[in-house]
Amino acid sequence: METGRLFDRIIIAGWSDADAPTRGENSIWRASTDVTTDETQCVNSATRHLATKALVDELTGTSGRKVFLGFDFPLGFPAGFARRLVGPTANWRAVWTAVDDAVVDGEDNGNNRYDAGAALNTRAGMSPGPFWGCPPDEDHGSVRPTKPQTFAGLPEFRIAEQRLANRGVSTPTVWQLHGDLAAGGRALLGMPLVRALAERSGLAKRVRLWPFETGITETPTRGSGDAVVVGEIWPWSYELDPRAHPLPGAARAISTAHHLAALDREGKLGSLFAPPVREDDLLIVEREEGWILGA
Repeated sequence: METGRLFDRIIIAGWSDADAPTRGENSIWRASTDVTTDETQCVNSATRHLATKALVDELTGTSGRKVFLGFDFPLGFPAGFARRLVGPTANWRAVWTAVDDAVVDGEDNGNNRYDAGAALNTRAGMSPGPFWGCPPDEDHGSVRPTKPQTFAGLPEFRIAEQRLANRGVSTPTVWQLHGDLAAGGRALLGMPLVRALAERSGLAKRVRLWPFETGITETPTRGSGDAVVVGEIWPWSYELDPRAHPLPGAARAISTAHHLAALDREGKLGSLFAPPVREDDLLIVEREEGWILGA
């Protein structure tokens, strides 16, 4: 029985910071689930360019429907970084612009995420760090292979990540650009993509970025029957169904899409978009850090 269903389709995109075209594990998997029927498709893309094109095609084909699009990389940075990077009145949007200006990401997956991280460190007046992590034999200026001793007063983790940690769910820090499950590289390469989707002709009127543009609310679609709500998810916070696919990356995307679709059919998904956040933290979450669905 459907009660208060928010979406018609759930799309989960497991992103990649690969430096060359790649398929299989550690590549991009996109799982799309029809909330009503639970019918699911899972697609593997060799490059971010091809994945983005396919995603735009899918979203264009959902005109007139309500879609949740979840990415597995941070959409915001810990509190205080916007002020260091841009100025005292800066918010997430200004930081995304700075990231977009610094990042180069080619059609063949060739990218400059380490140099971009170093440039952002320098612009923020912080070196080494806060961005860190690169191959041990490479030198990228203020981006070092190992974590800096201090983040110069900035938190290492966001409020949502701390919330998950308190529940025993570990998350990587957005500052780390290289290594197993490093989130920073995916974030630097992913934020320009999400910005482009939000500004793309034909999608701009539909896309709503949660919680930056929607606020913390149980109805992020704002009652519209034609909406694409983009948010951040962390698939490792949901139970993995190994039967979903032989490869863990695909199985995580499918399992997450199925889990969220099931909650939506039960009328329970809205509460995940309106987590209990302390009043003192609410402005930080909505203006700068963002949130992880389910945290």
